[in-house]
Amino acid sequence: MAKNYLIPILPIPNVVFYPNTVLPVYIMEPSYIKMIEEAAANEQLVGISLAEPLDGFNQDKTRYTPRMICSVGIPVIVEPFEEGTLKILMKGVKRVELMGIHQNLPYLIFEARDMPDSDNDAILNTGMVERLSTILDSWLMENVTNSVEREGFYQNLTTLKHIVDYLCMFLINDVSMRQILLEKRSLVERIHILNSLLRENNPYEEDFLVLNAFMHYEDIEKNYKISH
Repeated sequence: MAKNYLIPILPIPNVVFYPNTVLPVYIMEPSYIKMIEEAAANEQLVGISLAEPLDGFNQDKTRYTPRMICSVGIPVIVEPFEEGTLKILMKGVKRVELMGIHQNLPYLIFEARDMPDSDNDAILNTGMVERLSTILDSWLMENVTNSVEREGFYQNLTTLKHIVDYLCMFLINDVSMRQILLEKRSLVERIHILNSLLRENNPYEEDFLVLNAFMHYEDIEKNYKISH
């Protein structure tokens, strides 16, 4: 049974961080700058979680809560800016489930446990895998025009999970769908969902009709679990 441990959490609206990716983040809040600096100094992992607004607060004073499934990574401080902004790179390591809050101030710390995939030995559909790899190749050629940067990116694509996670982060625009994909513990299921969403006529963004159908199915499944 996986052991629980404490992890500092940075909630960010509209951002879903994946374990096999590198994410640039700009931090302005002093308490979270302190969190990153302390974590970097102590070689501690940090979690980045999709932030959702709490009910009961007006629009001028929005309060956020992190989603309970998120990814953790190694914070690398790139550069501090004079105006008090800190630029970091988050190098994803693994997916976790947050079990409960341990500390609110000066920054969030949660009790967490690892949430690995459940099907690491599953047989994969080679055709689907090759198609997703081709889509990512084409997207990189169009969007990362600097050949040196593109080559550096390719050097980090060492496993299928890197390809799948980057596709989820780069090409899926709907933030709720990105979170759903993160929460799926089956690599095979994530591959099937991506192949359904990224259609032949426009593989660089999710198909709206397929997305709506999938979200509707997820709602039905969620309501079924609640009622039973």
